[in-house]
Amino acid sequence: MFSIEITISFRSDSFIMRTIFSNLTRNIFLLFILLPFWGFSQQHKVDSLKIVLSKTKQDTSRLFLQGEIGLAFLDIAPDSALNWWKAANTFAEENRSNHTGKTLERLLIMEGEVISNIGFIYTKRGMILPALEYNFKSLQLRESIGDKHGIAESLNNIAFIYSQQNDFNKALEYYERSATEYGAINDSGGIAFTQVNRGNIYVKSGKDSLALNMFMQALKVLSAQEKFQRGYSACLSSIGNIYLKATNYTAAFYYFNSALRLRIKYNDQFNIAGTYVQLGKLYEQQGMTDSAFHYAEMAYKQAVSTKNSQAIINGANLLSELYAAKGDHKQALDYFKIYIAARDTANNKESGKQMVRQQMSYEYAKEKEVSMIKLAQQRAYTIGGFSALGIVAVLLFFVYRQRNGIAREKKRSDELLLNILPAETAEELKTTGAAKTKSYASVTVMFTDFKNFTQTAELLSAEALVELINFCYGEFDRIVSKYNVEKIKTIGDSYMCAGGLPVANETHAADTVNAAIEILAFIREYNAERKRNALPFFDIRIGLHTGQVVAGIVGTKKFAYDIWGDAVNI
Repeated sequence: MFSIEITISFRSDSFIMRTIFSNLTRNIFLLFILLPFWGFSQQHKVDSLKIVLSKTKQDTSRLFLQGEIGLAFLDIAPDSALNWWKAANTFAEENRSNHTGKTLERLLIMEGEVISNIGFIYTKRGMILPALEYNFKSLQLRESIGDKHGIAESLNNIAFIYSQQNDFNKALEYYERSATEYGAINDSGGIAFTQVNRGNIYVKSGKDSLALNMFMQALKVLSAQEKFQRGYSACLSSIGNIYLKATNYTAAFYYFNSALRLRIKYNDQFNIAGTYVQLGKLYEQQGMTDSAFHYAEMAYKQAVSTKNSQAIINGANLLSELYAAKGDHKQALDYFKIYIAARDTANNKESGKQMVRQQMSYEYAKEKEVSMIKLAQQRAYTIGGFSALGIVAVLLFFVYRQRNGIAREKKRSDELLLNILPAETAEELKTTGAAKTKSYASVTVMFTDFKNFTQTAELLSAEALVELINFCYGEFDRIVSKYNVEKIKTIGDSYMCAGGLPVANETHAADTVNAAIEILAFIREYNAERKRNALPFFDIRIGLHTGQVVAGIVGTKKFAYDIWGDAVNI
């Protein structure tokens, strides 16, 4: 339901465009000047840009045009936009060696923009790993050339990805860094954009008054210029969310409708679906079912069309709730399954592991780059005439600082990795890039599942069902950790864990049985409370078996720590 925004590169007022235009022929220049006033459709704009591209020889101009064609395709054919930006990225990489000085700098700035835009597409589609990969790649390139605006933009987009994974601390850290970079270049619009994004995190954290204050500050800046229209509509949408939570429906409708008008005006197809969801929720809360269905169905259709993952999640969830209220449990369950599948894809833990690895790769690459810069500085000092003793002193100083810096970054990365993998497995993965499978002579495996899950699920709204499952699994996590039992995974309504690994021990059977007894006691007590309140509940089945297993990490794209063997099957 929240409308957090990411930024897309389009610096129409930058020195890059002015320089490129000066390098084009007079007729081509006039074509670009006149295009906005001809009222051409996006497809006509694409065709015209392609004609210009076919007549352009200079690499910087060609790269600029490829990026512009991608932008023109963005709202009418996102797949084509992605293809053009990828082609532009390849073109830039292949032609870097042909240029030096300011021309190379301009080429690299534009390359950073197209890489960032590729990340934008993947982020909107909920493809977290490639989104983070391209945004870190963009950030690294922009830092290497000192592109302040680009650095701020990449930091903002990385923060958004972390917020989508509910890692709010990391998201706020990157938003703060982004705001600092925008402040350094006096970019009030960029600062306002990060305020909207941080405000949405505060809303999720229940700090509505703080969020509203930030939104209102941002609104003054974003409403002032047309080029901030994406941020302006996002801010309106976010303010509407706060008023919806407060059941101030008149104010909520005003802000949602204002955001929708702006997004339709600028053909912001990606975010129109999100506004439809908000209006659907608004009408649902007021009991206006027909209107709620109307907007929910439009939202879901629009989200699927633009591959907007968050809008698909929210739209399917809303439709599930509406059909359940209507008594059409089949349709409710169908949309609930879509909602769960889309949500789990966007928020799975394997993506979290990969995110940490990409963060580590970026940090170490950055350290390597810093080391190279320092080495160049040392060479410059040598040329400047330092004595041999002075050179040794400078080298020792830089080595000392470099080692300390790397140690700090390594410690931080280690802590992140240990949060998502067993310690032994994490260490092996860092050292070798892979983890060997291991055989355990004796472990105790425990499975739980909920009895009559499907039938009970039909009695609950989608939101209530997810809340119930999350609450139970959260308590299971606490209990198994208490008894030194390793959680392996969840599969639908089934929860799997094992004692005696990754570090073998002699107490695993007792540990796992004690965890099972406490889980059973928790479920009985929780069910008794729900019965007293006439609420649906889940009975639980628990199975345990002790035996030999093999454990390891599988997969080439999304790693998963898992176990196999008869002990698991039985």
